Amino acid sequence: MIFKTLFTPKWKHPKLAIRLGALEKLDCKQSKDHDILNQLAFSDEAVEVRKKALTKLNNMTSWWQAFKQEQEQSIKELAEKQIMSAVLNADQSLPAEHRIDYIDRCNKNTVLEKLALNDQDDLLRLKLLKRLAKPSLIETAFQQANEQFQVKLLDLIEQYQLIKSVKNKAKPAALKLIEEKVAEAKLAKEMPVKITKEVTLILAKLNALRDKNDYLQVKDEAIALYEQWNQLELVWLDNESKEQFKNKFRTLEQKLEKKITTLGEAYHLAEQKAAELREIAAQQQVLAQALSQFEDKMSTVLDDLLSHNVSALNDMARHTEALLKMTPQVDAQSQTRFEQLAAILAELPETMATLEAFNQQLAKFSTVEIPNDVAQYDDATLAYQSWHKQSKVLLKQLPRTFNASAKKQLKMLEQQWHTAIEPLKGPLEQSKNQCHKKLKDLRRLINQGRFNVAFGVFKGMHEIYQTLTPNYQQQLEKDYQHVADELSKAKDWQEYVGAPKREALIEELKLLVQTACHDPKVRAEEVKTFRRQWNDLGKIVSDQDKQNAEIFNQLVESAFTPCREFFAEQEKERSVNFAARQAIIDKLQALTVEIEQPEFDIKHVESQFNKLLKQWRTAGSVDAKAYKNLLDAYKSAERPISTAIRTMHRSNAELKAQVVSQAKLLSESEDVFAACQEIKSLQQKWKTLGFAGNKQEPELWQKFRQYNDALFARRDESKAQHDQQVAKQSAELERELETLINVFESKVNDKGSLLELTDTLNLLQQRIDTQDKPLQGKVKQLLAAVNQAISTIDEQQLNANYDQLFAALEHGTAIPQHWQTSQPSSLTREQVFVRMEILSQVAEPKGDPAIRMTEQVALLAEKMSGEDTQLDALLVLWVNCGPLTDDDKHQLAFIKPLYIQ
Repeated sequence: MIFKTLFTPKWKHPKLAIRLGALEKLDCKQSKDHDILNQLAFSDEAVEVRKKALTKLNNMTSWWQAFKQEQEQSIKELAEKQIMSAVLNADQSLPAEHRIDYIDRCNKNTVLEKLALNDQDDLLRLKLLKRLAKPSLIETAFQQANEQFQVKLLDLIEQYQLIKSVKNKAKPAALKLIEEKVAEAKLAKEMPVKITKEVTLILAKLNALRDKNDYLQVKDEAIALYEQWNQLELVWLDNESKEQFKNKFRTLEQKLEKKITTLGEAYHLAEQKAAELREIAAQQQVLAQALSQFEDKMSTVLDDLLSHNVSALNDMARHTEALLKMTPQVDAQSQTRFEQLAAILAELPETMATLEAFNQQLAKFSTVEIPNDVAQYDDATLAYQSWHKQSKVLLKQLPRTFNASAKKQLKMLEQQWHTAIEPLKGPLEQSKNQCHKKLKDLRRLINQGRFNVAFGVFKGMHEIYQTLTPNYQQQLEKDYQHVADELSKAKDWQEYVGAPKREALIEELKLLVQTACHDPKVRAEEVKTFRRQWNDLGKIVSDQDKQNAEIFNQLVESAFTPCREFFAEQEKERSVNFAARQAIIDKLQALTVEIEQPEFDIKHVESQFNKLLKQWRTAGSVDAKAYKNLLDAYKSAERPISTAIRTMHRSNAELKAQVVSQAKLLSESEDVFAACQEIKSLQQKWKTLGFAGNKQEPELWQKFRQYNDALFARRDESKAQHDQQVAKQSAELERELETLINVFESKVNDKGSLLELTDTLNLLQQRIDTQDKPLQGKVKQLLAAVNQAISTIDEQQLNANYDQLFAALEHGTAIPQHWQTSQPSSLTREQVFVRMEILSQVAEPKGDPAIRMTEQVALLAEKMSGEDTQLDALLVLWVNCGPLTDDDKHQLAFIKPLYIQ
């Protein structure tokens, strides 16, 4: 044996330590050493040798072979870590087929997610994203991707409905496609509704056509609707709806075609009858033309008075009579026309004689003289009236059908006469009318007892009356004579009562002068009354009347003296008022200049304008003539401002009307509480809008307030109903909760019942209204108690399991089944013990320090790769590492406190 080992290479030595030492001296760069390392990595019986040889070789081919063939889990895991690193870092030494194979077999999502986000192969990334099927990962990949890869990801983005969330991060090409997909989705959503409406409308129109009876209209509209149907894009509809609409269309089409056939038959029959009627109408038209020609010829005969025309007229009458007999369905009017013409024709010789006499009478118009002055007017008018009367008598003797021409001739002569006498007749008519009006006024004045005024009016009227011709005077003679008689009587009476009345007025006026003046305006009116009464007593004739008139004038002056000072003061006030009004106009003109600027404060202008309007209304009176000029200036200055303000009011009214319309829609909204929030914002908006005018503002406000009140009333009603429902529901839930509390108290140690109780409480919590805070709190309190009870049971069960396990280990009895496992582990009991100490963070560890360092690195690598080692899992590994030795029992004394406190 000694010689055998003496000549055996150290890397083949039976002892593990010697093989490990020889392995350290091998150089993988040497071809021979590389083969030896490769042999050791895959053939040596010791795990440590194989692992160290692989580490020494450190090439992807070896790691891949170990990953695929090695049975030892620790070596397999180490090889996988190296391959995983190569895959993540796109190491070129790992063949592409191996890399793809590993990725296809890999079940670690953390690795696959990193590849999906960072790998350079877009196809691989797309494949992994589809495989992982995580929307958040797809969204992240899209946001980090370049434009080309974003385009490739669009199908996944659409599949997982991520378009809205990634749209802001999309590059131009992808954004364009996203917008197209959004548009397609919008069409896919809108078009079925649109097509359904169009189909419904066409079907409704087709159905409505069945109620119409106009053949041409029904036929044309049906053809148009068929064309519209053929142009419909029914592909947007689902198969069921499409087939349903097609069946309805075919049914309506068959019924409508049957209707059109029936209407067509009736239409063609009616057309045939209409053609027959048109033929009759044409014959009747020929008859009508013959009658018209007959009438025209009759008129020609009367105009020319030629005997040979009468013969032609007889021929025409015979022809027309023949047409009457030949024409079917001759109306009574045509028959009557012919009979009248025939009657005229029979009387034609007599009519021609009458017409000749009429023409001779018209010729006598030339003998009637036209008046040259007023003196000749009456005689000339009498001669004209005689001639006109005789002409009218002859005109009436002519047949009505043929007297139009005669009337026209007579009317021309009448116009000629009236035009000739108009220069004389016009002034005479005007004077007559003036006299007539004044006579009417005189009767009124006499009835009122105003004789002094009547005397003056009569004098003027008499002068006009004398300019009239005797004929015109005769028309007014009765009224004229009556007024003259009445005034004559009044004049005699006035002279009789005038003197004593004047003396009485003087005495009354003396008393007024002696009375103190307290109200100048009243005194002025009293003086005016005395003056009017004095004037009403008529003219002053006698010396005594003249003397009394002098005394009256002096007394009037004395009575009016106190008024003069008052009116002088009034004049001063009117001057001040004039200046004040002028100042208001100047301010208005300044405001006018202000509103002509590009930018101005309309609210400020309106405020100032209203103040000036109020000042104008309260300003005192001014002289009437001056006030007219002031008023014109005021209106000129006020007009542009009021126009601008009215324009602003109209604009505000339109805006407020829009707010009112929105409030109306909100008042009808089904979501009352959301509508209340929106209408509150409308209330704030209303406050920002200006005045809408005296008429519009209250109307709009009343409507706006009405809609607000209606909405808030609905809200209060809904809230009351909701509160009532919540109260009722809360009472029911409260009773359910009391029942669950009783269940909890009775099943406090039963974990299965407590888990069911937890689910029941979660469901109960979802049913509770969010506003019911007290009940929510009770449920949360009970849930916390239930969870605490479950935790207590779990903790007790876990401690019991630990006690049972450690008792079995200490006494060497059988280990409970749930602590046993058949899964092999590459870790030794010492390595597991060290890991327990590391995870428990023992202050004074008992394990081997060298092993501790190695295991710390291994735990860190596992954590970085996504593996999370638990303390309980280590306990299972430690227990299943085989029977306990004395050293293991020594470890047990340190392990037990880690699990049982």
